[in-house]
Amino acid sequence: MQKTKSIVVLGSFLGALSTFAALKYQTGDYAAQDALVMHLDGICNVGANAPHNPNSTIWVNLADANNPANIASNSVSGWRNGSGYYFCWDGSASHATLAYAASAMTQATFEFVFEGDWNSQTAKNWGPHFISADNDQKICMGAAASPLIFKEDNWTGDSTRPQIANWSWKQASFTLGTVSEGNKGYDQGVLKTTVARTTATEGSIPATAWMVGSRRGQVDSGRQLTGIVKSVRIYNRALTADEVAQNAAIDAARFDGVMPVTNAVVATAVVGAEGVEPSGVYAVDGSHTFTASPSVKVGSTTYACTGYALERWENGAWSSPVTVVGFAATVNEGEKVRITWQWEAASASLGVADVDAYST
Repeated sequence: MQKTKSIVVLGSFLGALSTFAALKYQTGDYAAQDALVMHLDGICNVGANAPHNPNSTIWVNLADANNPANIASNSVSGWRNGSGYYFCWDGSASHATLAYAASAMTQATFEFVFEGDWNSQTAKNWGPHFISADNDQKICMGAAASPLIFKEDNWTGDSTRPQIANWSWKQASFTLGTVSEGNKGYDQGVLKTTVARTTATEGSIPATAWMVGSRRGQVDSGRQLTGIVKSVRIYNRALTADEVAQNAAIDAARFDGVMPVTNAVVATAVVGAEGVEPSGVYAVDGSHTFTASPSVKVGSTTYACTGYALERWENGAWSSPVTVVGFAATVNEGEKVRITWQWEAASASLGVADVDAYST
């Protein structure tokens, strides 16, 4: 995991959960970037460094820009949720499929983030499909509220299928490893099942134009997914338990606002007078320097920053504030601090040069 980022947990010091502000995990923070063969991301749907486009019907493959996923839907089927933020299926013939077949693999990891529940799904045998491939290989639910199933018989030569009972309906990972590693199923980064490989060889996953939200060759069979797919990642090797846990933590941070660590609170003594990072609660990996401008304008009043009050969390309470002169406060991983920017109203008669003098 990169150690130079901070992550916004709460967009308001008052504690109201909001969308991520300036700092957050990026798609490049997921593990094993060099092993990705497909990475579809509901936030970065047109590229890792491009603004989200709610009208796009092509889902960029962040692992291979030359092999995007095309969104297909019938005339009554929606392909995104109300805000246009993620791609959404409604139980009809809607799906996303790669334009070209991805390369064959001997091992793999399949991960996806989902929002939905069993009650909204179709109820046919081998019901809603999350990820499907050729040779009837897929991740799916059964005909009732059964476990999440990784059906990979043709890739392993046997029918020992990893399953996740009582799945959270949020995030799942399946790894198909070597004979000694076996096949594993993870729910939100936590190992739930390990199935031994009974064959003498690893087998091979054929070149596949991976499909999401339905089953290849049976788009109109009534086995479509209902819900919102937020992210799909396919790797050409079995990720380690630590890598799966890392990815699950990043998914929780990016899509659900769940932070593994909360150790920096940023506040302001004057409503509306903000630093570069908005008031909020942040989780810092490694270190991050929070900054403020020498002066800001709130309405018709210009405020000069006189520094910040620094408090530390000690023995279950905030320490007495210490006033620090300056416009930069560095917070390191492992410490828990609160930074409150201090401001002084500049007289209406002061000029720009007088306000700038506060920075000396």
